[in-house]
Amino acid sequence: MQFCSFQNQSIHYQYLPGAGVRNFVFANSLGTDFRIWDEVVTRLLPHGSVLRFDKPGHGLSESGSGGGVEWYGQLVLALMDAHGIDRCVFVGLSIGGLMGQWLALRHPKRIEKLVLSNTAARIGELPYWIDRIATIKAGGIAPLADMILGRWLAPSFLQNNTATVAGMKRMLEGCALPGYVQACATLRDTDFSGQLQSISLPTLCIAGNADGAIPLADMETLAAVIPAASLRVLEGVGHIPCVEVPKIFADAVLDFVHSKLSV
Repeated sequence: MQFCSFQNQSIHYQYLPGAGVRNFVFANSLGTDFRIWDEVVTRLLPHGSVLRFDKPGHGLSESGSGGGVEWYGQLVLALMDAHGIDRCVFVGLSIGGLMGQWLALRHPKRIEKLVLSNTAARIGELPYWIDRIATIKAGGIAPLADMILGRWLAPSFLQNNTATVAGMKRMLEGCALPGYVQACATLRDTDFSGQLQSISLPTLCIAGNADGAIPLADMETLAAVIPAASLRVLEGVGHIPCVEVPKIFADAVLDFVHSKLSV
């Protein structure tokens, strides 16, 4: 296990040296920790080193003060700096995709290529997040867990992978409330809708057409507005394709990384 201190809180992360010259940095979704990338990481290590982390209040990371997409982005930069990573292929899922958009807009020289998975310029509407935060503060995560899993995972995956689903439910319920609410507030407050055209990086947008959290139309908008973006739609896949179809996800990333698009 690897830990570092960021603004006086303990952050759990993992840095794995790989065989290739590239660095892959992963940022995962609300309610999950970096284990969701396990099978993808195994496939990418022959092509480069991997850095991934648990957001505060998720996994083994401590909850604390702070919050907001810039704050999360600064955490990513601090982890990159600590391991001498000047540029990376950044892979962000959901709220991790918002971190990727912030990095691409504010620190584009730190990103070689950008992968935005199951995300949007704005994720959900203000009333939704106001209600989610109030409900979580009043009753915790557990009463909402089955509903959230239904938004995360395609119906076929829910039906046919009961052991994995049970494990993901425990992962979700294990989040510390302050850190989970902190991430919800970031989702409530972040909107890059008017800025996407300024992202100049080669970008791969990955969507699942069975995603219950991010409408496919939102991913289509990302791919249409970001100048150097392409869209890959995964059929019958939900909000967390790195768990549902890790090989397909990893192959899509590698095909993109090895394409001729560059900056």
